[in-house]
Amino acid sequence: MSQFFNDVPVKTPGSEVFPQDDGSLLLLHPVTAQLSVANECGSHIWGLVDGVRSVGGIAEEIRLLFDAAPSSVTSEVETFIMMLLDRGFVQMKGASL
Repeated sequence: MSQFFNDVPVKTPGSEVFPQDDGSLLLLHPVTAQLSVANECGSHIWGLVDGVRSVGGIAEEIRLLFDAAPSSVTSEVETFIMMLLDRGFVQMKGASL
């Protein structure tokens, strides 16, 4: 488990979300207009990013939702949130927004 596990992600204000019929999402960055795709699991993760739950808390919710092994879920959640962070769709609480 990394320190990242205890960090709290916050959505970038103005990010636009376009739900798709297959459960995935299209995310549009408010400044760069970069478009990213989130699969169904990523869609659930995005929905749990509320500025209150830690990455670990989000992973636990996803684990319960999909009845999956904790280690694989934690890895998937951390990877997805890191992608969101790298692309500017989230920041970590306390970091400059």
